[in-house]
Amino acid sequence: MNETNLSEIDLADQNQDEYKYLRTTAAFIIEGVLLPILATFGIVGNLLCVWTFNKKDVELKPSFANLLKCLSIFDTVFLACILLQYSLPTLSEEYYIWVLPYITPYTLPIIHISLTGSVYSVVAVAVERFITVCFPFQQCQMWNGLGYIIPIILFSILYNLVKFFEIETIYLTHEEWVTYDNGTNISTTIIYPWLNATNLRRDPAYSEYVVFVLNFIVMGLLPVLLLSGLNFLIYRSISRATATHNNISSAHRRDNTMARLLMAIVIVFLSCHSTKIIVNFYEALQMVRYGSLSEHPAWIMLLVKVNHLLLTINSAINIVIYSYKDFKFRSVLFSAFRRKKSFTSFRTSMRSSFGSARYRSRYNSRVNGSSLYQHNSSSNSDQARTVETSLKESLMESSSSRNFIVENGDNAKHSCDIQPFLVDMVTHVYG
Repeated sequence: MNETNLSEIDLADQNQDEYKYLRTTAAFIIEGVLLPILATFGIVGNLLCVWTFNKKDVELKPSFANLLKCLSIFDTVFLACILLQYSLPTLSEEYYIWVLPYITPYTLPIIHISLTGSVYSVVAVAVERFITVCFPFQQCQMWNGLGYIIPIILFSILYNLVKFFEIETIYLTHEEWVTYDNGTNISTTIIYPWLNATNLRRDPAYSEYVVFVLNFIVMGLLPVLLLSGLNFLIYRSISRATATHNNISSAHRRDNTMARLLMAIVIVFLSCHSTKIIVNFYEALQMVRYGSLSEHPAWIMLLVKVNHLLLTINSAINIVIYSYKDFKFRSVLFSAFRRKKSFTSFRTSMRSSFGSARYRSRYNSRVNGSSLYQHNSSSNSDQARTVETSLKESLMESSSSRNFIVENGDNAKHSCDIQPFLVDMVTHVYG
């Protein structure tokens, strides 16, 4: 009987060790390897999205473009805090011991604020597309999107403001004894920072109705219902408009393209937030049924790690969706990387064209100068022959031949001085 109990205890300890090993390995792969890569890619991608949406070549309505920029900013803040809160503690033990307890009371509420802003920015984009697609003749600009953005920011901060009072940093004193070779014992007192839940967070009513039930409704159930209903209405409106595609203006076709882009965002959103909804539902159910939250089972703990990964993917993948679904966004984004190359080739082509034009002008000037010189030379030769003939005739009539030879030499020297003057004049004008 005792041997059976001991074997069961050993088996339980072995299973517990295997569970800890699997949990540690999964945490390192997800939060130590995948999260940093995806978060870094997402931060760069979201900043590029903000830059692209500022360009007029994207041809988006100001309200829609500003909402997408707001979404990108919330996602950037979320990804940066995810790196600080989950990735760096997995990679560095010193960071986990000495840094994490100090920043968690601030980074964790900021994560919730940015996540709430991201969720309801997607809802606001769905509302804006619903009004634009289903009521195309209604002018509802909402002050270029500020009518959506300001309430989202205020709601995200006010709803999560209480989370700044849920966790606090305390200090634990640990005394270590060191024994040296000579038998001397020296004690060293080390003060470690540690995280502790406040009295507010431990309050049963607060934990039951605010942390779990209200969070499940506000961050899970309500956004899913709104996005599902709005996207169904948008899809139905687009399907009706497709039947009369030839009668739709280019502006309405652009709006329909953006509506399809929104559908892709919502599909990714629902897929990546599914694990969070499951975890929140489980916690809310435990609090309602038992009044307290027992230790999470292994599958819930693994699902929490997967939830962090999927939320990171949801915040990082927007630039891929925009580039795939919208040709104009892709063109404007890629033009930023082609601009330097295009400018260099333009400068080279202009230099080549100007150089060739200059070469042709100089070549033509030389040809014209040569032909002019040949013409002048021939004219001077004819003139010289005429003078020579006249000299011969005069020689027959006069006896002073030396003066005529000097005159002939002066005329020849004058004809040779014409060509350099003409070439210099042509080069100065066209060079």
